[in-house]
Amino acid sequence: MIITKEMREHFDKRMKRHIDSVNYFARKLSLHFPNHDVDKFLPENLDIQTKFSWSCFIDKPLKEDDRKELDRITLEHITTQWHHPECWVEDKSVLKNFTRHIPTMNLDCSKMPNIAIYEMCCDWCAMAKQFHNSPMTWADKTVNKRWIFTEEQVIMIYDTLKFLSKDETF
Repeated sequence: MIITKEMREHFDKRMKRHIDSVNYFARKLSLHFPNHDVDKFLPENLDIQTKFSWSCFIDKPLKEDDRKELDRITLEHITTQWHHPECWVEDKSVLKNFTRHIPTMNLDCSKMPNIAIYEMCCDWCAMAKQFHNSPMTWADKTVNKRWIFTEEQVIMIYDTLKFLSKDETF
């Protein structure tokens, strides 16, 4: 797939909307995350991120080589960006078989600090807005299933999502 100006503009607009949405929710917590997903704009990531964004937009799957590249870039993203629970997994070798469609389960993410949990919750709410679903549904599917948190963190996640969801339509 050759990347066109239209594809790049679509990616840029989509990411701007996403980052603005994350920070809309962050403001509810008196926070701001100016570097949210900034790695997706790095030269080495930009092409595959653009292809992925476009493939979702036109509802056409990526070719096998691009899908493998996206898996590689996604793994790098989730293990280096602190709003992803995988970033806080001490033994990264458990992620060696990661793919976007088959996530690794039962990951110990108990080292995740509160500020990262807040950004994660803002991200979940932004994604829920985009896809018109509930961040609570996502939490129910993943918290202490895909990602294992402490009891205090679980309470914090659900309390934060409830607070951020107040007066919102998803």
